[in-house]
Amino acid sequence: IREAMEPFGQIHDPTRANTQQGTGLGLPLSKAMAELHGGTLDLHSDSGQGTIVTVRFTKERIRHKQQENLAKPAMDIIQSAE
Repeated sequence: IREAMEPFGQIHDPTRANTQQGTGLGLPLSKAMAELHGGTLDLHSDSGQGTIVTVRFTKERIRHKQQENLAKPAMDIIQSAE
C-alpha cells in the first residue's frame, strides 16, 4: 500500500490482467487534498478481497462549508467551483 501512496506508484497484481491504465497520481493527490483541509486518507487492503479507501474530515470543516453553501443558490456554487 505504501507504493500506491507515492506519486506515480502503482500496484501490479500478477494474478490479474491489468486492464486499467493510470498515472499513479490519484491516491497521492487525494491524500494531499484531504490533508490540506485538515482531514485524512486511509487505505485498508486484503489480498484477493479488495481495498477500502476512507477519507475523513473534521466535523467543524464540513459543517462550516455546508452552512456557507446553504445560503447560496446551487448555480452560484457550481460557477464558483469552475
